[in-house]
Amino acid sequence: MAPPKELSVTVIDQGRTARLFVPADCDRASLSPTLIAALAQQARVRITPQVQEEIDRACAHIARHDGELTLDLAHATLPVPGAPGAWVWQPGFDPQLSTHSESSAGTTDHHASHVRSVANGAYVATLTQPTEGTDGVSVTGEALPAPRGRPANLRVGKGLELLPDGRVIASTGGVLAISSGIVSVAQVLSLPGCVDFSTGNVDFLGDVEVADAVRDGFKIRATGNVTIHGDVEGAEIACAGGLTCRRGIASSRRARVVVGGATSIAFARNVSAILRGDFSFKGELEHCDITVGGRCSGEAGRVIGGILLLTGPAAIGTLGSPDWTPTLVCVGELPLIAMDLRRLNAELARLQKAIAGKEEESRLLTLGGLSKGASARERLTELEYERSELQKEAAAISLQVSTLREAESASRGAELVVERIAHPKVRLQHGQHAFELTRDLRGPLRFSVDEHRTILVRISTQLARPLSEFAQRVHPTPLGDNRQEPARRAA
Repeated sequence: MAPPKELSVTVIDQGRTARLFVPADCDRASLSPTLIAALAQQARVRITPQVQEEIDRACAHIARHDGELTLDLAHATLPVPGAPGAWVWQPGFDPQLSTHSESSAGTTDHHASHVRSVANGAYVATLTQPTEGTDGVSVTGEALPAPRGRPANLRVGKGLELLPDGRVIASTGGVLAISSGIVSVAQVLSLPGCVDFSTGNVDFLGDVEVADAVRDGFKIRATGNVTIHGDVEGAEIACAGGLTCRRGIASSRRARVVVGGATSIAFARNVSAILRGDFSFKGELEHCDITVGGRCSGEAGRVIGGILLLTGPAAIGTLGSPDWTPTLVCVGELPLIAMDLRRLNAELARLQKAIAGKEEESRLLTLGGLSKGASARERLTELEYERSELQKEAAAISLQVSTLREAESASRGAELVVERIAHPKVRLQHGQHAFELTRDLRGPLRFSVDEHRTILVRISTQLARPLSEFAQRVHPTPLGDNRQEPARRAA
């Protein structure tokens, strides 16, 4: 726009500024605040006390300066944009932040998990809504609309619930993930590469699937199943569900494994494991310490060195090696049941003590008489309810103990089938009975324990005979809880 040629007041910038133009040849003696205010009003400028002060200052300035002048007389009150919507994450839940943690000494834990796991019902974040903002006022008194705040750049997705107060709650357990602007909870954690420094340790409420390997020194913990498509090195794996390892577990560093469900691996070397469910393998179990709670299936596999403790029936291809590698196989042993029984009995004792405490408190209140008032009667009602709940819990534990006792009795008939050969230096043990083979026994072999806890062996189609006829008696190897402790620490 071309500049004005004569004395004038102009509203510019969409009503945000009122500007006075004074030409060089203007008769300055004729200028007054009244004249300038009149020009401003002609331009529809609202004359406020602040504008009038600017007009007075402009007149004083014009009187002191010659030449062409341009002076601002008024400025709009600018609009205040609305605040944008935002995710305010609870501590430890923002998937976009690094999860490397520092110790109290200031060192970084590079094994720390990068995965943001959440439990069902966890308070994850607060989603604030955008505000409307505050309108401004132009120099002519008209409203300058304020832009509304933008919505948050992330939306609530599957597995999350937005409450009316803005809190975002996990409606299922899993891992927090952001994809295409949507925050969701995935119940299966799929890792496209290895478990290493790029992922940190994995601690997940759900199933875990690893496309590649699990490196030395890293850990996987999961409440569901774990599937690993690559190799497992000297790692720790603990899962409540099943474990599937497409390749194998092998490292010079001892690997620790605890599995609540079924386990399937290709081979294992230098592994300590407690496997509560069925176990299947295809290759070698070499220098491992493995306890199997269910059926063991390795008809094509070999057990070389270490300890294999079998609670249930088992079928294995070969025991030991032509090099006479010392190998211990325990048949019908129940360390897992024993551990569970000790834990349940301790819990049962705690509940019974708590029940006795409630009963004693009720007795003392009753002896005092119910005339003490409503508070005493209310407490008696509470005690009766609490005692009832504790008794229900104790009954459920007693049922578990009974079931384990039945399993303990049934295990005495557990059998071990060796399809091909059992080499010398292989020890077969049941309780306090242990025998070491002194020569090759070619299969199929069927080892079992009779009602007298005598270890029998049936070679091919022959009648079962005492193992003592083919092996020398040796002192049994102690199988206390200490040998299981390293694997249990992985849980």
